[in-house]
Amino acid sequence: MEAVELTLPPYDSLSDIHGYTDGVSMSFAGNQWFLVNKIIDILLRNGIRAYVETIPPGIVRQRALGAPLRVGTLTFSARPQVVSLPPALLDGLQVEERYDYVEDTIVLAYREARPSVSSWCDIKEIPRLAIPNPITEGIGAQVRDVIQGSCGSYEYLASRSFITRVHHREIPPMLYGNAVDAGVMWISEAKYWGFNYVVPQPELRGRLAFALLAGASEGAREAYRVLVSSGDELKAAYEAYGFKWIGS
Repeated sequence: MEAVELTLPPYDSLSDIHGYTDGVSMSFAGNQWFLVNKIIDILLRNGIRAYVETIPPGIVRQRALGAPLRVGTLTFSARPQVVSLPPALLDGLQVEERYDYVEDTIVLAYREARPSVSSWCDIKEIPRLAIPNPITEGIGAQVRDVIQGSCGSYEYLASRSFITRVHHREIPPMLYGNAVDAGVMWISEAKYWGFNYVVPQPELRGRLAFALLAGASEGAREAYRVLVSSGDELKAAYEAYGFKWIGS
């Protein structure tokens, strides 16, 4: 039977929830949201239905530990069986198998006037700057650490910048709406949205790994095997958005 349509942006539209709620539950770091349809298509071609959420890595980890996810008035309680996370955030989780597959570069995105930026210390001079939340976002934590380690007080920078509440995807609408002059994001997001960008030095990267969590169902194990064995197709899809493929 065909699905009954109830998509009415911005009220009934979920950009970070994909697939089938009765499928294999997966939770991915959020900078892959525009690639998840490709992943779901690959799984469907192999007879596997999947539910995939694309959310900040810190929240993915909480989900892997058993926390439910609430979006508006809807709560998703199924614990993920396959996750995509930076390897450091897999520490302490019960992981049966892991596959490192991509790296993404952190950039400073802008629309019009190019900021005078060559190093991360230079972003302190940008009047209206947006930075991902360092508590929920690995990208925000990396920027915080490089500023704190090489450029002085991160607290001072944060006090005069817009820090996202939950998700780095709050930043693109702010750039389009001219609410900020520049924003920190992944190169993949900058390419997806068509923003200009500069790569401040030192170059900062984030790595992602698929992981099969302990106690996963046979369906989840098969889904994980399909993802790991689909390297050529996934490589082309990810590299089109600036990711560096590191999987075998």
